[in-house]
This record gives sequence, structure tokens and C-alpha cells, in this order.
Amino acid sequence: MRSSILFTSLFAVSLTAYSQTTVIDSLNRSYTSAKEDTTKIKLLLEMAREHGLSDSSGFDAAKRAYLLSQNIESEKLIAQSEAKLGLFFYELEFDSGHLLLNRAIGRFEKLALGDKISDTYWNMSLVHQNKNENDSAIYFLQKSLDAAIEFDYTFGIAEANYSLGIIHNVRGKNSEALRYGIQAKEYYEKGGELEELAQALNQIGIVYDFMGLYADAVDHYLQAREIAVETQDAQGEILILNNLGVVYDNMNNQETALSYYEEALEKSGILGDREDEATLLNNISYIYLKRGDTINAKNALWKALKISSETNVPCFDYYPQEGLGDLYVSQNQLDSASYYLDKALINGLQCEDVGILTSVYKGLGELFEKRGELNSALRSLNKSLELALEANLNNDVKETLLSLYRFQKNQGNTSAALAHLESYRVLSDSLQETKNIEKANQLAAEYEFRKQVEAMRAEQLATEMAFEEKLAAEKRERMYVLLALILVFLLLLTLGRSYFLIQRQNKKLKWLNEEKNTLMGVVAHDLRNPLNMIKGLMQLVVGVKTVTEGEDSEKYLHLIKMSTQKMTDIIDKVLDISAIEDMKVNLSMSREDLTKLLSRSSENFEHLASKKNITIEKAYNAKETHFSEVDSNYFEQIMDNLISNGIKFSDPGKKLLIDLKNEEGYQVVSVQDEGPGISEEEQKNLFNRFKTLTAKPTSNEKSTGLGLSIVKKFVTAMEGEIFCESELGKGTTFFLKFKEA
Repeated sequence: MRSSILFTSLFAVSLTAYSQTTVIDSLNRSYTSAKEDTTKIKLLLEMAREHGLSDSSGFDAAKRAYLLSQNIESEKLIAQSEAKLGLFFYELEFDSGHLLLNRAIGRFEKLALGDKISDTYWNMSLVHQNKNENDSAIYFLQKSLDAAIEFDYTFGIAEANYSLGIIHNVRGKNSEALRYGIQAKEYYEKGGELEELAQALNQIGIVYDFMGLYADAVDHYLQAREIAVETQDAQGEILILNNLGVVYDNMNNQETALSYYEEALEKSGILGDREDEATLLNNISYIYLKRGDTINAKNALWKALKISSETNVPCFDYYPQEGLGDLYVSQNQLDSASYYLDKALINGLQCEDVGILTSVYKGLGELFEKRGELNSALRSLNKSLELALEANLNNDVKETLLSLYRFQKNQGNTSAALAHLESYRVLSDSLQETKNIEKANQLAAEYEFRKQVEAMRAEQLATEMAFEEKLAAEKRERMYVLLALILVFLLLLTLGRSYFLIQRQNKKLKWLNEEKNTLMGVVAHDLRNPLNMIKGLMQLVVGVKTVTEGEDSEKYLHLIKMSTQKMTDIIDKVLDISAIEDMKVNLSMSREDLTKLLSRSSENFEHLASKKNITIEKAYNAKETHFSEVDSNYFEQIMDNLISNGIKFSDPGKKLLIDLKNEEGYQVVSVQDEGPGISEEEQKNLFNRFKTLTAKPTSNEKSTGLGLSIVKKFVTAMEGEIFCESELGKGTTFFLKFKEA
């Protein structure tokens, strides 16, 4: 599912219905009392602008203005009336609309009114954009930009660049979108247009977010938010809060993302802005899905879809449609998933939204795979990757690479799967680079700090004014000193708090880095046993000389295959994304016969034990069944660790006893060796990471001190227990307890 980015509208920020009605009523009253035709025309043109192209009352006002203009001599007003009525006809696709607009542009050219020429072309582009005719929209925007440059019309240059930036961003041409956005920002700054400057900063932030440059995105969003707060642009602030939520969601900081979404949702509820409410609900559903809360996710998507259908917002339906499609794919409701993804695809193609198309094709790829339509699945996934790469949509590239990895792995295409996984890992590391996220968090912290300082300054000013009214002149100087000390103290307190928060965040990032390094040690440790087994078996296979000995060769090759599969399972478990990021064990629990699992593990080590002349004895009855709820892969890793340790720390000629019993509702596994034993003191740290014992492997085998810590983690995750009984010189017995199933 793709999070919805909110652009500031190409229209001027709309007023509420109440304020718009108030303005139109005032214009009507002024029109009724007006005497001169020129005054009436100006008022009618303003009424037409307030009503908008979709309102028949606006068309009425424009028509009356045009008829009145036939009786005056003002070329400028005549041209304006022609342009306004021409736009209504142009929107209705009447030939007379083009005729009137060309006539108006001709008059503006004679009068050298470059701003009017530029504005007319800009309005024509808007008609095409509302109909998703982006090529025509770009054509007229370029003409608007050319006219604005020719006549040095600063605002027109900024507006044309801003609109071009939005269209190119939707089309996935982010380099061009960034160039136009920066041009718009510079000219809005030059003209002192604060609200429009905030829109341009927001647009630039969107492009940086799509490119995975999160710190730059947050920087521009926060600048835009400061301006929106300063100019009291509540709707603009809602858009920016939503986009801040999106960028923090992309940084995997769902808590901060959700706080921004909820703040924006509260403000949109106050304004009664249902379009923004729908977008925010769509984005909040994505957070719910990541948390596994499919019920709330579905409710939010349904509500978003209902609002979008009621408000008839163009090019928005496909966001909740795509979200519902992905949700139904995850729940294996494939007919419903196909319905919504197909609708999202049609709408996305009509609106030329590359961003949504990458997500829809990815969802279709996963749908086709579940249906068994593998060729269609691969085509859809490759199409998603192609579009995302073309548009430089790094987050979409990352998600599609992960889907391709899973697809190729499921089909047994190991080399292709690993290639996609490596590409995913490199891009993921780049997007989640500590410095990038740290800088973004620091910018947000500095913004909050500035807000606090400004609030204190405002409070200080109010306090000073109150004291000036109440205190006599002789007390004022002392009071100013006191207030200054209070301000300094508060500033120092705020600075200290901000510093503390930043340091705490840094410590958290350092801890996460250490956890990642530990995870790599876990991988190295768990892969050593199957690797050693493969090496030993390969030596035996190489020793097979004749065809008659093929049965032994086949047996050893089967064991090699099993060890290789075990390595693959370990890699899959460790490289699971949620396991890497959250350091949680990703279980696949099922009712398993521990007798079979135990026999398989012990047989895997018979060759290794024989090399040290160690006998593995099975005290349990191999024909009896002992069922428990466990993850079979993790259970085998636990037994591999315990059996390999028993062999590793036992002298040649000893034996290793493995037993399995049912005791009071528990299945109890024991592994008993005849090694040197473990002291009571060392038993206290037995399951800690990197704790090596006094006893050393008897044949110079390697030991990292990670094995038993891994065993403890896996056993605990499966709600089991592990403990040992040992006495120096008398060997060690490890016990595992799992509930009977």
C-alpha cells in the first residue's frame, strides 16, 4: 500500500462555504447599487471567480459581464470579460471558448499586459489538468511561463513553475519536478508571497521524500509549516502535517507518523475538510496494517473510500482502492482484491500517477502469484520495479524488490532471489542510513525548540506589558532584571531538555547498531554447524570410488542437501525484515512430533561424533509420539547447539545420551554428556551472550559464546523452559520443557 502525499491545490486555497457565501452576498449588494457599467463588469468578474468554473451562477455572471463589455470602450475590461466567459466555454469544450480566449490574449498583447496573458494560459492549463489531460496542461503552462518571463511577471513565473513541478512529480519525473519546485520557491520569495512560498516548500519536500532524502524532506516541510502557522493557513498546515506523517512512516517511525496524522485529522475535522480527512484515514490505515490491526485498517479504508465517492475528488479514489486491494490480498480474499486493484489501475492510468501505479502493479503481482498465474505475477512485479526506478521512487523500489525476492524464492530461483535481496538490502541500508534519520530527527527537535522559545518570548512580552501597567517606575528596572533571569533559566532548561532528548535518541541508535552486530554473530554461529557437516560429508563423497558404492554417495548427498536447506532456513529467518528491525524471533508455530525432530537432529551429528569416537545413545522409544507446539526450524537449531556442544566438550571415547519423556503435561528433552561439567558459579552466566566457560573444546573446535544465548532466546520465544544440571568432573545434562499438545 502506498501512503498518500497531499499537494497544495493548484487552485487558490478555498474559503469555507460560509465565508464564500458572505463574499458573494456582499458582491451582489455592491452590484445592485452600482451605477457605472465598468463597475458592474468588475463586480461580475469577481463573482464569476468566486463561484468557479463548475458553478452555473459563475457562468451567468461571466455572461452578463461579457454582454455589458460590448457597450464600453475599455479594452482591458473587454479582454478580461472575453477571457472569463471563454474559460467557461473552454471547460465545456465549445469552440467559441477557444475563439474568445484567443481574442482576449490578442487584446492583452496589444496592451502589453503580460500578467494577463500568463494568467489566461495558466487558467487554460488548469482546465486540462482537471480533466487529467496533462500533456495539454504542460503545453499551456509552458506558454504561461514564457509570457511571464518575457514581461518579467514574477508571480506568473512562480505559479507556472509550481504547477509544472506538481504534474512532473505525479508523472514520476522527479528531477524535473525538483527543478521546477526550486524555481517556484525562488520567485515566490522574490515576490514576498508567503502562503505560496509554503506551497513550494511543501512540493519540494514531497519530491525529496519520494527520492528517499528524508532529512531534506523534513527540513522543507518544517519551513513550510512555520509559514503556514505564521500566516494562519490552517488548510496548508493540514497538508504539511500529513506529509510529515508520510516521511516519518517511510523512516519506520510509526509513532511519530501517527501523531502527525492525528493532529492533522483533528484540524481537518474543525475545518470540515472531508477530502483531507479521507487522505489521512487512508494513511492511518497503513499504520494499522503494519501493526497487524486489519480490522481498524479496513474500517479506515472503507471510510476514506466513502468520503472520496461523496466528495467526487478527482484522482483520489485509487488510494483507498489500492489499499483495500492489498489488504484483501494479505487475507487471501482474491476476488475482492482483484476488483479493487483493477479499479485502482484504471484510475491510476487515467490520472497518470506513476506513484500509485507502482503500488498497484506490485499488488497485482502478489495477487497473480497466489492464483498460480506466475508469468503474469512476474510481469506485474517487473513493471512495478521499472516504473519505480524510472521515477526514482526509492521507497517503492525497495518494497517491490522485497516482493520479487519472495516470488523468486518461492519458485526456487535461488540466484535471482538472492540478487533481489541484496539490492533490497543495499537500498534499505541507504534509505535508513543512521545519519539521514538522525538529521531528520534533529531538525524536528530544533523546530520544536524554536517553537518553545517563541512561545516563551510571546509570554515574556505579555508579562512585561502587564508589569508596565501595574508597577511604578522605580520598580520596573528591578523587575526587568528578574524577568531576564527567569527567561535565561527557562532557556537553559529548555536547551538542557532538548540536549537530553537528542542524547537519548543517539543512545537508542547506538543500541540498535549493537543489536544489529549481535544478530550478525548469531548468523555466523548458527551457520557454522551445517557448514562443518557439509565439509565432512563432502570428504566422504569424494572418497566414493565406484558405481557400486552409489548408495552411500546418495545418502551423503541427501545429508548435504538437508544441511544446505537448514542453512537456507536460518538465512530466511534472520533476514526476515521484522526480525532484523525489531530484534524479535519470527515464529511459525505448529503441532510437531518431537520424537521425529529429535531423531533427525541426532542422526545429523552421528558422522561428527564418530570422528571423535563418541557414541550418541537414544534412551527414548523412537516409535512413541511426543507432540508439542513449536517452530520446527528453531527446535532443530536448539538441538543442534546442545548436541554439538556435547560433542565439542567431550573427550574421545565418551558417549552422549539423548532422552525424551512425558512428565505431568510437559514433553521433557534431555541431552547428557560425559564432559568436564560446569561449576555453580559459571552456571549463573550460562545463557548470557559471549560468555565462554572455563572448559575448552577437546579437539580445538571454535566457540563464540553465542550458542546457549541463542538457545535460551529461541526456547523462551516458544514458551518453553531450559535449565541444566552439572557437577564438575561428572558431565552436564541440559533439559528442555515444552507443553504437551
